Amino acid sequence: MEPRKPFFRWRVEKMCENCPFMEDGDGYALRQSLSPGRWDEIVRGVMAGQRFPCHKTTRETGNGTDLYCAGALERQALHKIETDYMRLCRSLEGVQESKATMFKRLRRIFKERR
Repeated sequence: MEPRKPFFRWRVEKMCENCPFMEDGDGYALRQSLSPGRWDEIVRGVMAGQRFPCHKTTRETGNGTDLYCAGALERQALHKIETDYMRLCRSLEGVQESKATMFKRLRRIFKERR
């Protein structure tokens, strides 16, 4: 039996080849191209538990899906930073029912309560 795709996708699975959280290569070059102080601002936000979207998924520079950056998640995991957003998203990853099925189930529950 083939594993199902998660119903909910919230993060990039692995760092992009030019993720600014890389310590060398194209990612490091991208980080160096940021305006002065911007990298420090990003790191402070990530360390404070803020969500950081992957540059390839933002509306401005990517496909508009705004998925959580794998490099930012790795940095947060290294420092044991977990947010409510991360916990909620991880729990939603396991949801397998479709929206239509979910709404039918909820309507049935509400109807039974009347």
